[in-house]
Amino acid sequence: MNMPLQPFEFVARYVLFSRWVRNEGTIRPDAFMPADDGDTSVQRHINQTEDQIWARGAAVATQRALTLHGRADVQVAAIIAQELYVDPNEPPENHANIRGWPAQVEKSLKKAKAQQIADASTWRAR
Repeated sequence: MNMPLQPFEFVARYVLFSRWVRNEGTIRPDAFMPADDGDTSVQRHINQTEDQIWARGAAVATQRALTLHGRADVQVAAIIAQELYVDPNEPPENHANIRGWPAQVEKSLKKAKAQQIADASTWRAR
């Protein structure tokens, strides 16, 4: 597919670490911080059923030998608002990356952007 993402679309960030979620069910910014390669991996919701979104999350967790605790769903518009973009990156189907993060030395700026995205997200427990 690899079609560009639209602002109205939703993506899921799979939560593989319990520390990414606060006790009251809000997402910590760490969930959206970029990996060492500079990207934050997400799964598009487009043309997917709830079961398919969850199945992909379970596959990611299994592949990484981690536990799928849930997911943080966020609208692409909230990511764009942080001057970042979501780039389709298949395979696997519907995979994408949040890109455009500030330089590695600007961790506090990255954390602030990740916090804004986390605040706009909705926690969905497994």
